[in-house]
Amino acid sequence: DVYAYLRIIAGTTDLFFEHADEVLRRTGDSGAPVEHEPGIITSNKRLRITPLDEAHKRPELMLRVFLHAARTKTSVHHQTKKRISAGLHLIDDDFRRRPANAKTFLAILAAAQPGATALEEMLDCGLLAAYLPEFAHLAALAQHDVYHVYTVDHHLIQTVAALHRLRQDHPAVFSLVTNPPLLFLAGLCHDLGKGYGTDHSVKGAELAAAVGERLGLKAAETALLQFTIRHHLFLTDTALRRDLEDPALIRDCAARFDSREQLAMLYLIAIADAKSTGPTVWNDWKATLLLDLYLKIALQLDEGEDGGEQLSSGLAWIRGKISDMFPNGCPVDIDTLPEDYLLNFSPEEIAGHIHLAGETGPGDIQVIPKEEDSAWNLLLVTRDRPGLLTRICGTITLHGMELLAAQVHTWPDGTAVDSIDVRSIFGHAYDDQDWERFAADLEKAINNRLGLDYRLARQSFPRRPAPPRSQQHPPTVEISNAASGQFTVIEVYAENRPGILYRIARMLGDFQINVFRAKIGTHSDQAVDVFYVLDSDGHKIRHPELIEEVRQSLLFAAAATGP
Repeated sequence: DVYAYLRIIAGTTDLFFEHADEVLRRTGDSGAPVEHEPGIITSNKRLRITPLDEAHKRPELMLRVFLHAARTKTSVHHQTKKRISAGLHLIDDDFRRRPANAKTFLAILAAAQPGATALEEMLDCGLLAAYLPEFAHLAALAQHDVYHVYTVDHHLIQTVAALHRLRQDHPAVFSLVTNPPLLFLAGLCHDLGKGYGTDHSVKGAELAAAVGERLGLKAAETALLQFTIRHHLFLTDTALRRDLEDPALIRDCAARFDSREQLAMLYLIAIADAKSTGPTVWNDWKATLLLDLYLKIALQLDEGEDGGEQLSSGLAWIRGKISDMFPNGCPVDIDTLPEDYLLNFSPEEIAGHIHLAGETGPGDIQVIPKEEDSAWNLLLVTRDRPGLLTRICGTITLHGMELLAAQVHTWPDGTAVDSIDVRSIFGHAYDDQDWERFAADLEKAINNRLGLDYRLARQSFPRRPAPPRSQQHPPTVEISNAASGQFTVIEVYAENRPGILYRIARMLGDFQINVFRAKIGTHSDQAVDVFYVLDSDGHKIRHPELIEEVRQSLLFAAAATGP
C-alpha cells in the first residue's frame, strides 16, 4: 500500500509539472505536428491521440500510441495518458484477444529500447495491467531485502530493457533466438508468479500459458515461453551452487534442453534478471561462472553422444603433454592422477604443480596468489592432513578475505592441490594484501601453531546491515546423495557473516568428512555454502542417523555468532 500511494503521488506530481511546463513554455512549440497514423501525432515533442475522444472510439489507439513512443523514444502527452487511464474499462477480453492488438503489443516489447520509457508509461497509466491482467497482482509488490531495488512490476520492465542491451553486448548468443519478441515477453513475464506464496517459477509458467493463448501464440511458442519462465533460475542456481567441472553434471544439464535456442534464452534471461535486480547482484564473478556453464552445456549439446569418446581422447592427450614436459621421467605417476583434476588445469599448470610438490616438505605449504578479472586465485600445494580446509578457511577469514569457491584435489601420494577463489571483505585491492604474512600464518595454522579461534575473536569485520526481523530466517541445511553421482552434496543457507565458513568446515572436520569442492554464494540476504563431500573412507554419507546428526550439527554451527 505504501509503495502504491507513493507511486500515485509521484505520478500526479509528474503530470502536474509536465502540464505547468507546457503552459509556461507555449512559445517553445516545435513546429507543425507530425502524423504517425490517423489519430496519433507528435506535437511539441509529445505523442498525442487526437482528438482525445478518439481513444474511446478506437481503443486500439491506446496501444498504438505506445508503439510509436517506443519506436521514436518520445513520451506520451499527459492529457493522452489521463484519457487512457479513464478508458481502461474498454480493455476487455475481446480487445486482448484481437490478433492486431497482440501484434502491436509484441511490437512494443521488441521496440522498447534500453530505456523502456514506453513500458514504464504504460505501467504508470494502468494500460499494462489492463492488457495483461496477470500484471495487476504485481502492482507495487516490494521484496524487502538488500538486493531488490525495484518493485516486481518495475523489475520486469527493467529486465526487458536489460535484454535490449544484451542484444548489443552478446550478439552471437542473441542470434540463436529466432523470435526476439518472445524473449522480451519472457523477460516481462518471468516473475509473474511472485506474491502467491508458492514457487514463483512454477506459478509463473502456469500463468504464461494463459498469456500465450490470449496473444495467439503458436503451441510451440507458448511451450518455449513456459519453459523459459519455469527454468529462468536454473543456470544461475547451477553456476553458483554446483561443481562445473563435473562432466556428469554438465551432461544432466544438457539433457534439459532440446535446442541451443532454449539455452540461449535462459542465459540471456539470467543475465538480464540479475542486472535489473539491483547494483550489487551482478558482478564479474557471477558473469564468469554463468558463461562457463553456458559454454560447457552448449559444447555438450554439440557433441551429443560423442562426448564420452572425446573425453577419453582428451585425457590421453593431457597425460601425453604432461609426460613430454619431463624428458627424464615424471616424479608422479600421471595415470593415477584424478580425471577431474586433469580436466580442471592445463598440462602446463599440472607440470607446475608437480614441480611445486617436489619442493614442498612435510610441514610446508606453497602459496601462489594470482590476481584475476573477477576474483583472486590462491593455489595451495601441501601434504594433506585432517582439518586442512578448516585451517585454510580460518586463515582466509583472519586476513580479511571471503572464500568464493574452492576445488580441493588430493593425489594418491597424499599431495593436496587446492585452487581457491577469494575476494577482500574490506574492498581492498590485490596489492593491498600482505601475501607474505598470509602465507606465514597459513603455514602456522596447518602445523597447529596458530590459535585461529582466539585470533578470529579479536578480529574486527565490517558489519552487514541486518534484514528486518520479519525477513530474517533461521539457517537451513540440505543433504543430498542424488545431486552428484560421486559426492554427497551439503547445502547450508544462513545469514552471511564473516567466519561462518570456518565454523562449518570445522564442524565437518569433527565428523572426518572430507570436502572436495565448495561453492560459496549469496541468495537474497543469505550465504549459500555448498560442499561436495565424502566420508573418511571415501564413500558417500548414506546412513540416515548420521545424515541427521550432521545436519543438526551444521545448523548449530550456522546459527552461532562466534568464530
